[in-house]
Amino acid sequence: MNGRRPWASVCVIAATLGMASCAGTNPAPAPTPKDEHASTAGQPSGASRRAYLAEYTRGDLARRLGRTPDEVRLLEVKPVHWRSEALGCPDRGRSFVQALTSGFLIRLAAGRVEYRYHAGASGEPFLCPPDRAERWLETSVD
Repeated sequence: MNGRRPWASVCVIAATLGMASCAGTNPAPAPTPKDEHASTAGQPSGASRRAYLAEYTRGDLARRLGRTPDEVRLLEVKPVHWRSEALGCPDRGRSFVQALTSGFLIRLAAGRVEYRYHAGASGEPFLCPPDRAERWLETSVD
C-alpha cells in the first residue's frame, strides 16, 4: 500500500458488511477510468523515477489521444509538494488529509494543448483535468 489509502481496507470491510460508506478515497483520473494508484513495487526513485514518469505519461497521453508517444512533447517533470493527499487534483465532494505530500508535476504537450499529470513520490501518475487542478508548493522534494 502506498500510503494514499490508509482507510481502503476499512472501507471495503465496512461496505461488505453494510455498516458504512466511506468518502475521502483517491481521485479518479480523467477522462479514462483507471486506478492510478496501483501497486508500484520495484518502481525506480530519483532520476530514474523522473525518467519513468516521463515515459509513462507520454505513452498514456498518446494512447488517450490516439497518437504515438513521439507526437507528445515532455515539457517538464518537476518535484513538488502537494497541499494534500489529493495530489493537487481533488474530486469535488470528497475530503482528503490536508498534509504536505511529496510528488511530481509532469507537463506534456500535444499540438498546442498542454496536459498535466500529477503523481505522488511513488505510484502511477494520473491525468488531472484543468477544472480540478490545484496549485502546488514551489519546493523541491529531492
